[in-house]
Amino acid sequence: MNDFISPGLACVKPTETKKVSNDTDTGEIQVGKEPNELEKVSISLQDCLACAGCITSSEEILLSRQSYSVFMDTWRQVSNERELAVSISPQSRISLANYFEMPMDEFLLCLMNFFKVYFGCKYFVGTQIGRNITIYRTNQLLKNLKSRGELEGKPRLSAVCPGFVLYAEKTKPDLVPYLLNIKSPQQITGSLLKDSAGSNEKIYHLTIMPCFDKKLEASRPDSENEVDCVITPKELVTMLQELKLDLKMFATANTSLLNELSPDGWDPLLHWSSNDGSSSGGFAYQYVLDLQALYPNSELVTLNGKNSDVREYRLIDPTNLKTLASSSELYGFRNIQNMVRRLTSSNTKKRTIRVLRKRQN
Repeated sequence: MNDFISPGLACVKPTETKKVSNDTDTGEIQVGKEPNELEKVSISLQDCLACAGCITSSEEILLSRQSYSVFMDTWRQVSNERELAVSISPQSRISLANYFEMPMDEFLLCLMNFFKVYFGCKYFVGTQIGRNITIYRTNQLLKNLKSRGELEGKPRLSAVCPGFVLYAEKTKPDLVPYLLNIKSPQQITGSLLKDSAGSNEKIYHLTIMPCFDKKLEASRPDSENEVDCVITPKELVTMLQELKLDLKMFATANTSLLNELSPDGWDPLLHWSSNDGSSSGGFAYQYVLDLQALYPNSELVTLNGKNSDVREYRLIDPTNLKTLASSSELYGFRNIQNMVRRLTSSNTKKRTIRVLRKRQN
């Protein structure tokens, strides 16, 4: 949760600014006297994504198609032909419940009732089922690699964060072979929703995610049919403001909504739950926890890094203190840069462009 970029924070990547000096004696503008040093500028998350060094102009167009205004305009046109399904991540639920100063259970029913009454929503689910599948597939893949001895040397990197995937593909292509080709909970949830609806229903899938980069993930060629639109909690609040609606107007004690808005066969207690681990999904913790089942006498040790945004999990054999497995969580671009330098420092080959393999899992 503390890795979200808020408006007004200084960008960790300095931006070059050119200044033109005025000659106070002649009043003429002199060129060629711009300072060479880089200055930090205050930017917002949207400014960061609009940077030409981060995304291309075509990706900027894709971002413009993923907004609350596009959702409302599109839904007015297709509401007679398609059914609306909404999914929301655990992080977004926490953020919104805190913003509206409501208990989680009360907020959730309120939000579900809003989408049902105002947009005629047919399904409203949490993304935990998708996350469970992502974690399971990730653990299975890592265990297979470990059994073949392919985890020795350099680690495997999660590709669930679309911001990191873009960073690796565009600036650090040497890292691409180490990215796991497992789809994110957002995309798997979307696929499950559209499969659950059956061939006779056309689902429009709107998802509420904590990060703007999830919009680009939904627009990737291997993911575009699973999610129709991504909005952030901030955009949801703005949408309510533009509609001149108070979310608390839709407060209800009708707990049957949990079952009513769940697809057939979906257990609300499962898709509205959240697994143990970090606020970003707990993938590192769940991997070591899964391996611990294979070593009943082992001990799971948590080691904190140089700052609070770095943490390592180690599975230790208490008889010889051997490390059986380990995984790490890194937050913040500076920590990621430090990790990248260590992984790529020995590779001095000429950089070539590589793209993450199409994720089919």
